[in-house]
Amino acid sequence: MNCLKLIISCHLIVITLFFNYQAFAKETILSADQYSDLSAKLVLTGEEKEWIKDHPVLKVASESNWPPFEYKDEQNQYKGISVDMLKLISV
Repeated sequence: MNCLKLIISCHLIVITLFFNYQAFAKETILSADQYSDLSAKLVLTGEEKEWIKDHPVLKVASESNWPPFEYKDEQNQYKGISVDMLKLISV
């Protein structure tokens, strides 16, 4: 049951990020080399920085057949909006 709650929570987070990203994208169109500048604009509290320091790696559950959010391509690599969002927020 906890695994199901985790999967649902992850999907809700991804959906929330997706809709926030859509709103952001409508206002700002970024080229690929500008994505790295996003992390420079990120302001974190001391508590958030400490949490990241204590948890440098996060495990993410994913569906393999939920396009366009999450899916595996012909090379068995995960693709989709969820993967794109995780790449955007990773530092």
